[in-house]
Amino acid sequence: PFPAMPTPPASRHVAPFPLYSLTPLPGGLLVLAGGSGRMKSGIPNGLALYSLAAARFAPLAYTFLHDIVTSAAFLPAPPVAAPGNGGEDISHAGTLLAVTGSALHAYPYAPEYDVLYEPSPPKPDPEKISRVAIAPPTSPEAPARALLALSSGEIRVQTYPGSAAPLGAFREHANAGIADLDVCGELVVSCGTDRGCWIWRLDAIGEGGQKVAAAAPAKGVHVRCARWGLLRGEPVL
Repeated sequence: PFPAMPTPPASRHVAPFPLYSLTPLPGGLLVLAGGSGRMKSGIPNGLALYSLAAARFAPLAYTFLHDIVTSAAFLPAPPVAAPGNGGEDISHAGTLLAVTGSALHAYPYAPEYDVLYEPSPPKPDPEKISRVAIAPPTSPEAPARALLALSSGEIRVQTYPGSAAPLGAFREHANAGIADLDVCGELVVSCGTDRGCWIWRLDAIGEGGQKVAAAAPAKGVHVRCARWGLLRGEPVL
């Protein structure tokens, strides 16, 4: 069973494991991922889906893993019109993606699930994966795209579910770990331990990108997190 959590104040929520990834979703949903690694500390490694609208902060669905979850993303399923709701899709069904060690795990989710099961174990990647992000399809006929940050500093872009050949790769973070990734339409922001923070486009991967000036001015400091938002319909970083 999922570990019991202390009752926090109304404005504060407490997860049962150290958080390494927090991904907000439409409809007031939240994906929490993290853990303590392979240490026998009694602290679990978990991936959980929560609703911020619920009266009690408890997981809608969850799973435990043998290693720490360093990154998570969510790929919505194709929308299904809900009768009596103006045709709006409110199912929140889709696939939760989680990175542990060098593997990318995929967990199908539907509202009737309370435990997440992985249909088949992931294939090992020759390069260690540290981060994952998803660019949703641009049209009903187009595939989704997965961005996988590798130990070499390369960010590989491929269709998801996976294809034999990547669509391309962003290599400005040469020989540096990737600290964070975020996608907004065709725009991507990536932060590396090389103190570089880059903005680049999925529809122009081979054309490099724009470096964010003075993103980490202090020596030995790098940007650990960056997120896109919208201001009057325009993306802001």
